[in-house]
Amino acid sequence: MTETVDHERYGTGVVEGRRYQGFELLVQFSCGIRRWVPRSELRRASHKGIPPGRGGAEPAPLLAGTALSDLSDGGAGLPDMITPTSSDAIGVPVTDLVLCSRPPQDVVAPEREIFALPDAEGVGGGDPQRYTDHRAPSPERDARLRARGTIEALRQGGVPREMVEHLTTGRDGELNAIQEWLESGDGCLRIDGDYGVGKSHLLDLAALHALHAGWAVARVEIDPNETPFHKPKRLYQSITRSLKYYSGDQLHNFSDLMTFVAESPESDDTRTLRGHPYFGTFIRYWGVDSDNEDLWDWIGGESTAYRSYLPRMLGYQLAANIYCNLLSGLGWIAKDILGLRGLFVLIDEAESIDRSFYSNYQHTMGLNTLKGLIFTANGNRSLIREATEEQAISRQAGRGQIGRYSGLRYPGDRQHQFSYIWREDTSIKIVLAFVPEFFESLGYDNDAYLAVREMPSLNIESLSRIDHARLLRQITDIYREAYHFEPQGDVFELLPKGKTRIFVKAAVEALDLMRFHPGQDLQDLVIHDREE
Repeated sequence: MTETVDHERYGTGVVEGRRYQGFELLVQFSCGIRRWVPRSELRRASHKGIPPGRGGAEPAPLLAGTALSDLSDGGAGLPDMITPTSSDAIGVPVTDLVLCSRPPQDVVAPEREIFALPDAEGVGGGDPQRYTDHRAPSPERDARLRARGTIEALRQGGVPREMVEHLTTGRDGELNAIQEWLESGDGCLRIDGDYGVGKSHLLDLAALHALHAGWAVARVEIDPNETPFHKPKRLYQSITRSLKYYSGDQLHNFSDLMTFVAESPESDDTRTLRGHPYFGTFIRYWGVDSDNEDLWDWIGGESTAYRSYLPRMLGYQLAANIYCNLLSGLGWIAKDILGLRGLFVLIDEAESIDRSFYSNYQHTMGLNTLKGLIFTANGNRSLIREATEEQAISRQAGRGQIGRYSGLRYPGDRQHQFSYIWREDTSIKIVLAFVPEFFESLGYDNDAYLAVREMPSLNIESLSRIDHARLLRQITDIYREAYHFEPQGDVFELLPKGKTRIFVKAAVEALDLMRFHPGQDLQDLVIHDREE
């Protein structure tokens, strides 16, 4: 069940994971930050608009903290509604920036403006739960608060999902290439580009277009600690948590998908699905108790407890076959039962599979998962043969259980040696975003190297000078609406233009400098910051 929490600084967020027996929670905050937070720092959210239970449509965007009054013209009230930012906003170093706003002591910095809350007497620093803004909303004020939420996301180097299309320039060619690939018979696409060049933004844009084009869409960010390739169950969890699709004009999630499947009338397709080792089990037990929390946690890959009546979803590094099989089933459900075009999975930061992050065994298992995903999406014939032939999986000395035709690894116990692919037509499309240096880590695994190299690729270059200028105008327009501030002078020539992410962060910092230091020459402020 979705748990929504409040944090004094970061606002409202949704719990995505737990560790250390629940003492720390992984929270995706509405302001775009995603991190592990001690439970003692969190409160259960008391806002209206908390996401409904399973079976409901996509909830309205979460409040980013308690509602704030619009303190003053210079204050930065918290946005009423902001959606999560792209993954660019998380953990991005700012050492490349040449601009750093340093407001005078009597001016409140934007971050303090955003999160400092008035107490019951209207003085800053009180308990957020004790304060409520009773003023009637107005369209002008709502627009201003949304603009401020966007600026705060841009300050971190990300873009709110609702603003992705508005803040996109110069990517028509790349987007068209992705749309053409979605119409092709290829299961995988590789996107190459340096750090900060705009790969994550392009993935968000592609996801948005695919949603409206009739795909079920899931977004995954590879992280060496939280969602590495060598932990395939974590990847599956991330996919089920982020999965979205449209039915009519309503946006739905994984729980809605499973409810629809379980409630679907008997047909050839539903009878076929009952043969799936996991989805078929879910349908049977859902009919007995549709509110069984253990059942829901299990099918979403969330459960760590063992239930004897449910097939185990192994957390082993060798269990990539189970989760590729599940994704194969999800793609089939999306197309054959929901009537969608299939399942579209976007995997960002895929270069995090680099061997420098892991032990040799972890890296080997990570490459096995990567190959399994590629082979499954492509409907590789070797997987189909291993799914249908007896004795197709055999033990090899020093390597374990290996597929005779694919060379992929399987768990040692035969009851969990499910095929990587459930049906020949998987209806899965996977995009993997890499930096070019990634290929150095594939040198000793020729199969992985060939699987990645042979897939269609799309190279992302830096934006042109003209596109950077257009982007700056868009950012300035949002900043003007957010703070009723009219910039004096042109900052374009002072901004670094090598990487889009740094350009965006620097643009907001430059506008801050002009707002906090009116009448001073911006170039002098930048030089002063460099000297310090």
